[in-house]
Amino acid sequence: MGLGSLFGGKSDQPKLQKLKIQPFDAKRKPKKGFEVQYNPESFSIKLESPYQKKKMAGSEEFSQFTAVKRKKLSFSLHYSTYGDGNKSVRVEIKKLTDLAQIDRTIHKPPLCLVAWGKLKMLCFLETYSIDYTMFTNDGLPVRAKVDVTFIEADKADITKKRNSLESADRSKERQLQGGDQLWHIADNEYDDPTHWKTIAHANNIDNPRLVKVGAVLKVPSLED
Repeated sequence: MGLGSLFGGKSDQPKLQKLKIQPFDAKRKPKKGFEVQYNPESFSIKLESPYQKKKMAGSEEFSQFTAVKRKKLSFSLHYSTYGDGNKSVRVEIKKLTDLAQIDRTIHKPPLCLVAWGKLKMLCFLETYSIDYTMFTNDGLPVRAKVDVTFIEADKADITKKRNSLESADRSKERQLQGGDQLWHIADNEYDDPTHWKTIAHANNIDNPRLVKVGAVLKVPSLED
């Protein structure tokens, strides 16, 4: 606390900015972001080692690495519309809970940037839990606490789509890698796995499951 605050003057401490959440659309363009109503009192970051316990016949149990590690960011937010006419607190909370809705064009919730001071994380809203704590006489919720957890986006979430969208307007060739299918290429190039039929048609493919690894495929422009 600064001396100005102690003696009734202006504080010399800088005002803490509001935590802001910036969602992006399917083409990674910023949508309308929002600031939280009240900053969280604290936040936690958790990182789990993604190992699974496995046991083969006649051998001891062992741990196997299963995925890329991703951080989880958790905090609690408080909302209030008490004294704000006849407004439900759900109106404010909806800005947050909408981030859990599946975007049909990418088959997952939207990518978000959570920014608060030096904390900046590109992530997806993984879970939320709402506790309504105050109501009007007619049952309208006017105060609530929301516990949220965001999971960090991996490099594929961030770079794969950007690269594909920058070049989806011109034809190119791609080599089928081991484990890939046409819908993987469509997801990479068009940001939409359902466009695998476009690639199949351009390469005269009747059964995509029979395409051999190493095959060079034409990936046409969607504007062709």
